[in-house]
Amino acid sequence: MLELPLLGEIAICALMFVHVGLLSSYPNWMPTYAIKTGAFDRNSANVFISFFWIVNIIGKVLDLFVKRTIKEKCHFLMKVLIALIAITLILQWLEYYKACCYFGSISAGLFLSPLYALIFTMAQEHGYKLGVSGTANLSTASILAEGVLIAPFGYIMGEFGFRSYIYTLVFTTALMYALYYYAESFLEKDAK
Repeated sequence: MLELPLLGEIAICALMFVHVGLLSSYPNWMPTYAIKTGAFDRNSANVFISFFWIVNIIGKVLDLFVKRTIKEKCHFLMKVLIALIAITLILQWLEYYKACCYFGSISAGLFLSPLYALIFTMAQEHGYKLGVSGTANLSTASILAEGVLIAPFGYIMGEFGFRSYIYTLVFTTALMYALYYYAESFLEKDAK
């Protein structure tokens, strides 16, 4: 196996950082968004955290039965995530806040879940050895994202209103999409 170049490792770590940040931020800020829209009260808004994590588990189990390459799975998931975020954005624009909360929590939980393991294995699919330090760096990116990216979501929502929450998700998903395709193109080019 080839040694993973530093730039490839940085790209995959950045992708992991954004992915885990989105995975942590989305469900944790959804109840606040649901309350601020006026569509739900405090007691009923917390259900979205459960919806997100229940379907997250279902997504991971379903991924076990999908017999595709890591690249094919990632391409599919990235495209579906962009489409789902677009639908969520449209629901917000139409002011269908209840639908936005349900649809967003369930679809994001389902389609974000398999990416974690797939990001860990991207390098190996292209013949690269991630090694102990590479695995540690991916784990560190993951851990940092859990704490670092949650705060900006709340700050942005506080400063710019509850609608900015969905726009922040659009930006974060687009960034994750771009990082994935950069890392993938780097790994494919460098492996040749």
